[in-house]
Amino acid sequence: MDWRLVAVALAITLTGCATVLDDPSRTETVTPAPVSTPADGSPTGSSLPPGVTGTGVADPEALFDAHRGAIEGRSYTLRVRVDSGGQRAERLLRFESPKRYYHRDTEAGSAGTRTAFADGTRFYVRTNRSGSVSYDAGNASAGPSTPTTRLLETFLQVDNATVSKTRLDAETGYEIRATYDTHPTVAEFQNYSVRAVVTSEGRLRSLTASYTRTSGGLEPVDVSYSFRYTEVGSTTVTRPVWVEQEFDDVDSESIVVG
Repeated sequence: MDWRLVAVALAITLTGCATVLDDPSRTETVTPAPVSTPADGSPTGSSLPPGVTGTGVADPEALFDAHRGAIEGRSYTLRVRVDSGGQRAERLLRFESPKRYYHRDTEAGSAGTRTAFADGTRFYVRTNRSGSVSYDAGNASAGPSTPTTRLLETFLQVDNATVSKTRLDAETGYEIRATYDTHPTVAEFQNYSVRAVVTSEGRLRSLTASYTRTSGGLEPVDVSYSFRYTEVGSTTVTRPVWVEQEFDDVDSESIVVG
């Protein structure tokens, strides 16, 4: 699948490796309650996430900045799934630090997988396409890039939405739901719906968006995109067994099959 087609001008491109260990679109168990909001739309008695009002997301960029700030310097696990035109692609990213992480992408249509592991010093890659496996290695540099959080600014361009207060484990959270015949800012997204769960500090827990993409004179394509953050602050990364087996330049440490 050409990931750029999934979100049109959003240019979603995954580079890396990942079969998702859990379904990222699985909805969290929440017990929503309406947010009390006066006529002017300002919140009352609630610590709403940055950029969010009782009637939707008034400032997606503020919410994006809050989410980025909430996970900056912390470990996390990110699971992503994209279904487009009957094809599915998935990603798992386990991020411990900018130079220690594991990610695995499963390409659409069983085209193959690409797995990467960085141990703080070195970067190792395993690529499997059509049963042909290859390996590569180099010096670890900056951490993996992902457009996932930036998509908040488009997917949550919803100032007319239902915002409900809920409990997420031991913290307060908010569920944001919206449905449009046409996305408010992306005309190519028809029959658009989105559901997001966000903490009061603005950290995104999960998001699922679905729409029919109509663009460029091509046939309409049904798309669903979902991602979920877990183990924030508690994710650790251990070395895949293939690194131990295929490379001689690794120090001895505990390993895990991956």
